Amino acid sequence: MGYDLRRFAAAAAPHLEDGEHVLGGTWARTTGGFAAERAFGLAAGLAAQLGTDDSGPVRLPRSFEVAVTERRLLVFDRSAFTGRPHHLVAVVPLTDVAVAEVTTRHRSIESVAVVLRRGTTIDFEVAKLGARRLVQAFVACVNEQLTAGRCAA
Repeated sequence: MGYDLRRFAAAAAPHLEDGEHVLGGTWARTTGGFAAERAFGLAAGLAAQLGTDDSGPVRLPRSFEVAVTERRLLVFDRSAFTGRPHHLVAVVPLTDVAVAEVTTRHRSIESVAVVLRRGTTIDFEVAKLGARRLVQAFVACVNEQLTAGRCAA
């Protein structure tokens, strides 16, 4: 999909379930001029999955990586030293996702919204040469997995 998925190999391996593979991904920054962290609300069950007692919002790092598998979105912070996915910070089951879409375009900045069924969104931006193709491929990958999951159910 235009993104080197080998970047996720070491970070994702311990978190993948049996038969699960990374199918797509992108690096991203939180919305708002590539500056402050942006909070998004996730269910209390997500906080329990992450091993915390806090059921409040999960904060996205300013710079992060999102991997798409057959079942989930895995959000990793990016290493300041290598720029690669580092620690898992959030897991979103695809059953909680309604749709992924490109929301705005400004020259070399592409904005994406992953709309959750409960009405909240995970918003992020990708800014680099070729960002349009990268985010379109990411959005297509997420939506293909949603369609495949619905057809299989």
